[in-house]
Amino acid sequence: MDKRFKWRIQLAAILTAIGSLYYLIFLFYLSGGAPIERIHSKITDGWPDILADNVPLISPAFLVFGLLLWYSYYLKNLPKPQAEPEYKFEFNKVNASEQAGKKIKIQEAEKE
Repeated sequence: MDKRFKWRIQLAAILTAIGSLYYLIFLFYLSGGAPIERIHSKITDGWPDILADNVPLISPAFLVFGLLLWYSYYLKNLPKPQAEPEYKFEFNKVNASEQAGKKIKIQEAEKE
């Protein structure tokens, strides 16, 4: 595997994990019955304001970009179709007089 796809698969794993982590934590708190604003503030407590305010935009972007990298890795590693074998037909060129000569020899052999 070349270096370009090694970093691609590593970045895809990291971005997919980061993108889905917020949603997993969100669903965990939501299943406990906590209100949505409280869940968001609990998860993003201590985060920089720009990240905390834009989490609903950043997480899907990480997920989409991570999945795009996974898909490009998948396309790169698809099995390549087998090439059809080249068919080479070799026809023996037989001279008409040679064929006639062979027929005559066969007929003479049959007569004897």
